[in-house]
Amino acid sequence: MEKRIDIRVEIDPECTTPQVMIRTSERTALVENIINSIEKSVDARVYRISVNDGEKTVLINLSDIIRVYVENKRLIVSTVSKDYESRQPLKQFEENLDPESFIRISRFEIVNINRVTGFDMSVAGTIAITLENGSQTYVARRCVRDVYEKILHISKGEQSNE
Repeated sequence: MEKRIDIRVEIDPECTTPQVMIRTSERTALVENIINSIEKSVDARVYRISVNDGEKTVLINLSDIIRVYVENKRLIVSTVSKDYESRQPLKQFEENLDPESFIRISRFEIVNINRVTGFDMSVAGTIAITLENGSQTYVARRCVRDVYEKILHISKGEQSNE
């Protein structure tokens, strides 16, 4: 069988994010297949977490989460389809979330930045956030700087999930 590609792995302690470089004389169907396979393997990571749906425990995809917040001492996990509860403290739940996609906006709430449809910075001292399910929430004053920096980060196209 003919060897169609040469694969080399270079270990570099200073490299913090894996990099893939394809070196070729032209962009062929094989090259496209390699690119697609790499993209699928990266995107295929399914992150799920267990939450309570009444008496049942179910697994949900983290990407489906719109926001996570505390209400009446209960942790509510709001997704595209419905709201669930979790027995975990917010801090512990947050440890399972991708920091590129989720940001804490107050002591009691975390939002999925990929599920945000708008920011309103005209509210004095805070930022109003509109989520894709139509709900609106507000950034606590102590979190405004972090959220603002995240907005700038996204607007510059630096978010890794794009």
